[in-house]
Amino acid sequence: MLNEFKFLKNVLRYNMVFVSFTAIDNDGKSVAIVAGMLKSEYAESYIWLLESFLTTFYKQPTLVVTYQDAMKRM
Repeated sequence: MLNEFKFLKNVLRYNMVFVSFTAIDNDGKSVAIVAGMLKSEYAESYIWLLESFLTTFYKQPTLVVTYQDAMKRM
């Protein structure tokens, strides 16, 4: 619990955005597979993160969920 608090404290201190990638396993359960930290919420940051995801997993996500902030619209 203490490590999670330190992590969250640093995220808030540096005003970073936490992004997680979640998959559904064969049993229908959610599994966190990747997490990323972004310094900004500009579209370019998300594009970089998704391109990095593609170079690692070689497969596009089938669904992307955001809170639809106007800054991220392309």
